[in-house]
Amino acid sequence: MRSKSRIAIVGAGPAGITAAIQLARYGFRPLLFEKKRVGGLLNNAYRIENYPGFSRGMSGTALVRRMAAHLRKYGIEVVKQEVKSVARRRGEYIVEAKKIHQVDQLVIASGTSARKPGIRLPVSSPRIFHDVYPIRNVRGKRVAIVGTGDAGLDYALNLGRRNHIILIGRSKKAKGLPLLLNRVRALIKKRRVTYLADAHPVAVKDRGSSIDIRLREKPQEEISCDLVLFAIGREPTLDFLPRSMFGHFPQGTGTLHFIGDVINGAQRQASIAVGDGMKAAMQIAGEIEKTKKTFSPKKRRERD
Repeated sequence: MRSKSRIAIVGAGPAGITAAIQLARYGFRPLLFEKKRVGGLLNNAYRIENYPGFSRGMSGTALVRRMAAHLRKYGIEVVKQEVKSVARRRGEYIVEAKKIHQVDQLVIASGTSARKPGIRLPVSSPRIFHDVYPIRNVRGKRVAIVGTGDAGLDYALNLGRRNHIILIGRSKKAKGLPLLLNRVRALIKKRRVTYLADAHPVAVKDRGSSIDIRLREKPQEEISCDLVLFAIGREPTLDFLPRSMFGHFPQGTGTLHFIGDVINGAQRQASIAVGDGMKAAMQIAGEIEKTKKTFSPKKRRERD
């Protein structure tokens, strides 16, 4: 194996997983870091129906299991540690997790973090969530979902089968995919979902046994529920990078690569992330091969 060519990948979502698998196929042994869950936002997906080759669709967790098995096939072990910082020194990247790692090639596949609402939330409330996977198996709950983009609609479909959903849209019309809207409308007809349009939460209070949401339009009325889930957008997770590297975002350099959701904005699709990961792996392999030829003993003799 070409273990001397040191490569680190930060993030084991579909982009990072794809890059790691392809690099392993080239004979490299990349370090693949993941601080939370392998699969990234796929863990939130109720149903993936646009991934080529799976015409019947599958749950996000099912696709994650397949990807994790693919990693194991190539002997790629996920380093379940948070990357705390990255620095560039003397032509190397210094990656700090639980240990310090020195690498030549760095792939940033750190994905996104949930955007926080512009209101004060109860500190450490066990009833407030920004991702659906921790509560996807709850039953018989009254769940408020703030946001009616694709994510909010997908969360409503995920949870609406076994719970009652209060879907709070901050605009007059939901902005999600028509296919998802139609499915949510079917749940509204079945009274599994209550939809509130043009509603703006201004306060959230944890009462202990429930959580209350006050809306700007109805200051005297509070929505009482068991759980609240915010789906109001996401932002690139780049807090571990120094400002000096932000000048290379999002294009990257010959040794620094940004892939997947961290660069794709609202275009958060597994198929796009997979393509990014494949492209980065091929670029890295080509760059390393070019460097080997440039600094081979034969070339050195010719220069001497």
